[in-house]
Amino acid sequence: SIVHALHRYLIILLILGIPHYVYGFKQYSQGAMATYMKYPKGAINHKVPKSIPAWQAAFIEPLACSVHAVELGSVGFRDTVVVAGCGPLGLGMVAAARLKSPATLIALDLFDWKLEVAKKCGADVVLNPSHCDVVEEVHSLTGGYGCDIYIEATGHPQSVKQGLLMLCKMGTMVEYGVFGQEATVDWTIISDAKGM
Repeated sequence: SIVHALHRYLIILLILGIPHYVYGFKQYSQGAMATYMKYPKGAINHKVPKSIPAWQAAFIEPLACSVHAVELGSVGFRDTVVVAGCGPLGLGMVAAARLKSPATLIALDLFDWKLEVAKKCGADVVLNPSHCDVVEEVHSLTGGYGCDIYIEATGHPQSVKQGLLMLCKMGTMVEYGVFGQEATVDWTIISDAKGM
């Protein structure tokens, strides 16, 4: 499928260290919502078949990114997985993680309506950080153990610290959010986290 092909292509680029500029991102080239577009020399483009409606084709790239994030997390069937951020990418991550059949899939977001969509995408538990201490809740849900995999898709620096505090010993954190400001974290909090 196109999603799997794009996913494999992105992994190869990452492994080989080849620059992989994306249209409309980081000002390398223009893109998105343009009537016409000039492709840079050496661009690799995939033509979407006419059988796929444009509104569905628009989801190919974000869904490929979501699948890629879940693959980076190596989700297993006994894992507790937390996806922080239920925007388009985060919801794709929830849906992709559900296909891996983790023991518990938790979605976090500040908007309750997004959490309702996350439930429809397969989240077992939804938590709003403005309504509860999500670190405490995740530890409570896991008997003090913490989550096995934390996928950060908010792009907010506080979400990084939050993830480190709820990760179990030897847990996996996948950073996928795009930050609008510098994100710094005191990495010593890992040794202070419950279960560490």
